[in-house]
Amino acid sequence: LKRNGFLELDTLVSLVENGYNQFAYVPDAGYYHHHVKGLADFLIKRKRNLIKVFLPDEEKRKFRWVDLSSLSGKLKILMWIIYSESLILPFVNGVLRSIKYRNLVGLYEPVVAWLETNLLIISLLRESKGRKFLLKILKI
Repeated sequence: LKRNGFLELDTLVSLVENGYNQFAYVPDAGYYHHHVKGLADFLIKRKRNLIKVFLPDEEKRKFRWVDLSSLSGKLKILMWIIYSESLILPFVNGVLRSIKYRNLVGLYEPVVAWLETNLLIISLLRESKGRKFLLKILKI
C-alpha cells in the first residue's frame, strides 16, 4: 500500500487502487475525527485546509470533488458561487431541509454558504498559490 500523506479521501483512493474495496465502520478503532464546535471553527478549518492542505499539493491530489480541467467542472464551481451569493436559493433549500428534518438547523444554510464561499474566494486571492490556481482554472 502506497502512503500518500493527503486527506482521508486521497487515502481511500489509494486503498481502492491497491485492491481494497470493502470498508466498515469500526467504532472502537481508536481514531477520532475532530469536528468543528461552531461557525468560527468551521471557517477556520476551511481556510486552513485550503491554504495548508489543498493548495500545496493540489496537483498531486488523487481525489477531486470537481474536475477543474473540464468546462463542466468550471461551470459547477460557477453555479455554486451563484447559488451561495444569491442567498435566496440557500434560504429556500434551508427551509426545505428544516421541514424535512424537523429542526431549524437548515436555516443556517444561507449564512454558512455565503461566508464559506466568500472566505475561500478571498483566501485564494490573498495567497500567491491561490492566485496561480485561479489563473490556471480560468483558462477555458
